Amino acid sequence: MRFCSGSSYLGGYTRSLVSGASPGQDKAFTSESWRQAGQTERRRMARDLIERGLAIGQSREDVLNLLGVPTSIRGRLGDENHAYRYGLGRTSAFESWSLFIRFDGNGRSTDCDRGVGS
Repeated sequence: MRFCSGSSYLGGYTRSLVSGASPGQDKAFTSESWRQAGQTERRRMARDLIERGLAIGQSREDVLNLLGVPTSIRGRLGDENHAYRYGLGRTSAFESWSLFIRFDGNGRSTDCDRGVGS
């Protein structure tokens, strides 16, 4: 079982990160809060979700139950780089944050991390 990380490379889309929110602005993750939150609030919860490893080792269905419908899906089912992407909002005109949940060929989540696309 792998744990979530704070840096990513997914098809050239993301780059290494230090933090998802300013210190002191993080918020505890709960599935209910996540589902009701906008992207900025989700960005504040992402670190807690990642550090607690809540999305790791889960089936696609379990991830959908935990986080809801993803913003987009990357790759095909069964592909090594199949991933759900959840939008976490913009921090500037050039940076858009996302949370990625990757799945193995058996449909189990193996990794999750935050990324900034530019």
